[in-house]
Amino acid sequence: MKNAILIILCSFVYSVSFSQNYPSEPTKEDTLRIEKQLVKEADSVRSALQKGESRSDNYKKIQLEFRVDTFIVERRFELFIEVDYTDLGMQFSNDQLAKDYEALLNKYYKLLVAKLEPADKETLKVSQRNWIKYRESEQQVNYLMSEERYSGGGTIQNLIVGSRTIEITKTRVFELYDYLERASVMEE
Repeated sequence: MKNAILIILCSFVYSVSFSQNYPSEPTKEDTLRIEKQLVKEADSVRSALQKGESRSDNYKKIQLEFRVDTFIVERRFELFIEVDYTDLGMQFSNDQLAKDYEALLNKYYKLLVAKLEPADKETLKVSQRNWIKYRESEQQVNYLMSEERYSGGGTIQNLIVGSRTIEITKTRVFELYDYLERASVMEE
């Protein structure tokens, strides 16, 4: 009996001692620290990329801006994961990554629209509306497949759903950037 009580007591002490070191959702201080670090790292990346470019100013500017933008988005995700690598922390980081790629989607869509002649803008708008429908229909299937009856459920399913949605948006950001880069070649 004494051994059973001792084992239970040791298990309790072990679990309590490790639970106090468990990571938590990023605080405002964490976020400020991460944003300061991102500014420094982005400046370093920007400087390194500027040294290696030999294209025209406008083309170089667009390429540099995109590379720095995507670096910041991905690095922010990594830094938030370092703060909290639990399922909750990963969900927070995924949500931030989704917001960041959505912002890039809007930014590079607007830049591309500005490059197009008035008659061609409608073609891009139709394409974007169709892409939004595609993303929404993919999200429906993605949510469906995360249901317990198909996947077995669990908290990991939220991360899988979020990651797939991010991947769809990220792919579109890169597509829009590719179009923008192609449209900028004529300006060389």
